[in-house]
Amino acid sequence: MSTELKYLAFTALLTGSLWIPYVVAQVMTNGFLTPPNYVDPTPRPLPDWGKRADRTYINAVETFAPFAALV
Repeated sequence: MSTELKYLAFTALLTGSLWIPYVVAQVMTNGFLTPPNYVDPTPRPLPDWGKRADRTYINAVETFAPFAALV
């Protein structure tokens, strides 16, 4: 495996695992999903680290496709 493909695989693994801290923040703040959450889906407040985790995940997803195209 070439170096470029190895780093592409590492980036894919990192991008695939970045959703975990955001989900942990949601569960710690709001609890597990219940049927009333589906009726009233308004966003609930998150701690700052949960917001940063979400932004990090979104950034990684947005930049992965151009990175993969260059490789």
